[in-house]
Order: sequence, then C-alpha cells, then structure tokens
Amino acid sequence: MMKLERRKGYVLVIAPRFVRWWGILATGRSDIGALALFPFIIFHDEAGVKPWVVNHELIHFRQAMDAFFIGLMLLTFIEHLYARVVLRKSKQEAYLYSSAEQEAYRNQNDPGYLDRRPFGAVYGYIRNKQSIIVGGKEGTVRYLD
Repeated sequence: MMKLERRKGYVLVIAPRFVRWWGILATGRSDIGALALFPFIIFHDEAGVKPWVVNHELIHFRQAMDAFFIGLMLLTFIEHLYARVVLRKSKQEAYLYSSAEQEAYRNQNDPGYLDRRPFGAVYGYIRNKQSIIVGGKEGTVRYLD
C-alpha cells in the first residue's frame, strides 16, 4: 500500500516497506518512522505523521538545499565512515553522530526553528557533537554529555 498527498512544503508518502528497508540500510533498525528524500517525506504509517516528525524532516530538506544536495550526502557519508571506522560506533550510533541528525534531533521540537535557522547551520554541528538517545513517540531526545 502506498499513499501520496501534497502538503505545504513537501509531498507526504505512506510506504511501509520502503521505510523499513531504508531504515535497515541506513541505521540497522527496521523501526524508523519516516525519512526525507526531497521533496518527499516518506512515512511508515499515518500514525507517524506528527508535527515534530515533519519538522525534523523539513530540517533535512533545508540542510540539503544549503549543501546543494550532493554536499549533504558526502558530509553524511564521511561522518558515518569516520564514526564507524575510527570511533568504532554501531550503525545506530554513527547515524546519530552525523551533523545532519544532530541538528534535526536537537531542533525538531521547535516549530519556529526553520524561520530562524541561518544558512549553513548544519556545519556548526560538525565540531559540536553530543551523544544523544532518541526515544518515545513524542520526539524526546536525551543528551548524555
């Protein structure tokens, strides 16, 4: 089953199998709820369409535009490789280590963040990493350091 719906600033897609497959590939987990592939936000199910999730994914859209799309993919790949090989982090830890995820998770619960976000803000997170744990259905983020 797949559903498409145009929304303000993005196209909503419900595609459970694709989200599960992408989650395993990117993070090693099959339980992710959504992902952003400009201009689409692809959700596992309609229950996951929540304002903080949409905001998280829209932050990724802005990051991609800042880095001319390919730059964000390169940055994420390099950071993931560094985290896995040098820092010996798990797939999930390496995913959370990336600058793009650091910015998105830290600001997903702030609905006004995109209005205030400066151009290139993702680059400020390259040196300013925090260990985070994401949990709960309401987008809670816990900082370990």
